[in-house]
Amino acid sequence: MGLKLNYQKFGKGKNILLSFHGIGQDSSCFSDFGNLHKDKFTIYAFDLPFHGKSEFQNTDNQPIPKKQIAAFFEKFLESHQIEKFSLMGYSIGGRFVLTLTEVFHKKINTVYLVAPDGISESWIYRLATRNIFTRKVFKWVVFNPVPFEVLAKFLVSLGFVNKSVVRFSQKMLDNDKKRKLIYDSWISFRSLRFNLQDLAKIINKEKLKIIFCMGKFDTVLPKKSIDPLFKKLKVKKIIIFDAGHTKLMEKVAKEWNEKVK
Repeated sequence: MGLKLNYQKFGKGKNILLSFHGIGQDSSCFSDFGNLHKDKFTIYAFDLPFHGKSEFQNTDNQPIPKKQIAAFFEKFLESHQIEKFSLMGYSIGGRFVLTLTEVFHKKINTVYLVAPDGISESWIYRLATRNIFTRKVFKWVVFNPVPFEVLAKFLVSLGFVNKSVVRFSQKMLDNDKKRKLIYDSWISFRSLRFNLQDLAKIINKEKLKIIFCMGKFDTVLPKKSIDPLFKKLKVKKIIIFDAGHTKLMEKVAKEWNEKVK
């Protein structure tokens, strides 16, 4: 089970930034940000496993060990002679940022979390990935659009799921290639979970600066989803952008100098 993450490099600024995109995207997610802020940042934007040009051999749907991610980036930092850096994670990319924060906290300047996944775990994700039986059910539902539509409508009718979340899911699952990507990612990223109490202790001890960028109209990962970690942090900042989930990174790139600096 090998891990090799492809990346694109943007900018030439003195601030090193490692960035991680959302599910179904690739490293080009940060091209606008990189071009707009090329004089401030040197950005290494990574393709997540199963995305873009990254390579990850995982034929038996085993979770990616955190230590394997840490080992890859330890070699990356050493080969690029990077001593200090910042992190940015959008959506599911937040899981990778939090993983690296646990390991490399003494080397980190600032952590930027853009509508991050991995802080609050939805009951759907927990149910779909936690044991072999529910993983098989999840696979069947993902690869069979009709049952998925029926289940989605049923959950909406019960008030368990927002309609906009269903629309987002439908867009992410509208062909077989996307369905496989979603399934592989959900199953393999299930090990990227966090003891928030321990994580907060690390962040507070190192006095790391954590900046949350959230979308005012985001129903996929709304502001309340970060509360379990946000409330435990001493040094923190939250910035609200007039955007939903899918357009949030674009909004952050355009309004960075005005709102984040």
